[in-house]
Amino acid sequence: MLKNLLEKIWRIFTFKAYESTPSPGPGAERKPTMKEANETKSGTQLRFWQAVSSGLAKQIDLQTQTPKDRPYLEVSLGRTGFFLSNTLYQGGEMAARLMLNGEGKDELFQSLLAERKQIERELGAALTWSDPDEAKKIISLTGPSLNLEDEADFAPAVAWMVEWIAKFKAVFEPRVKKFQPGQ
Repeated sequence: MLKNLLEKIWRIFTFKAYESTPSPGPGAERKPTMKEANETKSGTQLRFWQAVSSGLAKQIDLQTQTPKDRPYLEVSLGRTGFFLSNTLYQGGEMAARLMLNGEGKDELFQSLLAERKQIERELGAALTWSDPDEAKKIISLTGPSLNLEDEADFAPAVAWMVEWIAKFKAVFEPRVKKFQPGQ
């Protein structure tokens, strides 16, 4: 709740600060306001995730949560606290990620780490295995960069994201479901 409040205050502050910048003068190209820039980016992000969601429904008959105006799309693995969080980063990079932040996350991370070679062989790619803090563990694959302002880039980016979400789900979901904390 406090985080949401701080984000709203920050948006208000940066929006007002941006709008109070003096006009460049007559004839100059007007820069979009912070609000207009965020709406454009969000709308484009939403269209990207809608295309990914549609691709997943067609390719592997997977129904995702309704895509929203945010830089990630989560896919359930059938267990609370363990899910795929597929992300578009600020600089345009995208990633398929397994997030572990449920009960037994440390144990599951170590179990998966012990199977690292087999998992990476099944996926056909080397992954990044992160243990950044006590709150979560992340296993990810970074994909190509995407220019959100050029929707012509969407087709190969959507194809990459659909392919890797499908692969991550196929490889990690059975392992997550059979995991029993404390055993």
